[in-house]
Amino acid sequence: SEFSTQRLHALNRESGVSTPLTPEGDRYRFADGVHDAQRSRLVMVREDHEKPDPVDVVNEIASVSTLDGGMSTLATGRDFYAAPRLSPDGKQLAY
Repeated sequence: SEFSTQRLHALNRESGVSTPLTPEGDRYRFADGVHDAQRSRLVMVREDHEKPDPVDVVNEIASVSTLDGGMSTLATGRDFYAAPRLSPDGKQLAY
């Protein structure tokens, strides 16, 4: 993610133009991702800061589409998530 905005960007390698994938605002923060080429997405640790008090931050494993920035929650409900990784065939996710 780009630190000052906390947004994820897609970089066009030919033109060098960076296009934001995730919404504006500081609600979400992303870390430790893996590219899932089969599904055109990134699988990442996401912090949801909808409620700014640190005790209310929600940690999740989420996917972000590299095509349109659409997000899906893959795992939630625990205090800590780290290191999402796909199996070689892309059918299983470990974290």
